[in-house]
Amino acid sequence: MGICLTMVRLSDTAIDEIYATPKKVLHFWLQDEAPEPESVGWLGRILGKKEGGVQRCSVPRESNDETDLDKAWEAMDYLLSDGKKTEGASRFLTAGGAEIPEEVAYGPPRVFRSAEVKKIDAFLRGVTSEELRSRYDPEAMDREKIYPQIWTRDGAEGIDYIISFFEPLRVFVGDAARRGSGLMIIYT
Repeated sequence: MGICLTMVRLSDTAIDEIYATPKKVLHFWLQDEAPEPESVGWLGRILGKKEGGVQRCSVPRESNDETDLDKAWEAMDYLLSDGKKTEGASRFLTAGGAEIPEEVAYGPPRVFRSAEVKKIDAFLRGVTSEELRSRYDPEAMDREKIYPQIWTRDGAEGIDYIISFFEPLRVFVGDAARRGSGLMIIYT
């Protein structure tokens, strides 16, 4: 088990709808798997009870609109930001964007609008796997408690694990930028 990072591509329109009604985020993310909204009977409505649970999002998800970084997300953030020394696009995996004020899995999701995704894409296009490898310091990462704190134990296998997610991440974010899409980050 453990905490994984899931990234979903979505339109700015979907972001607007979800941000306006945060309870819609669960339906958008899970779609057909989302639990049905709790219905309120006539007596409940008279007493002022509101519908609870999930609210339906009118914007459907697209096919192939999701990727994940498994448990490599914080290590990827650490390497992209050169030890969490910078802010902005290099920290998009763990910071930035707009938080949707609704608990989903391990906390509230964060969304980045299409204009922000273009900046993240430009940043990622300027980073190479070799740069990430050169920043890999297992002892420092374990000292910094970079999740899942396996770096000294795994040594060279640890950086190979992280790098295995780098190119798919670049492709996914690049595709979102070309489509004019935003991104949602959810910790699962």
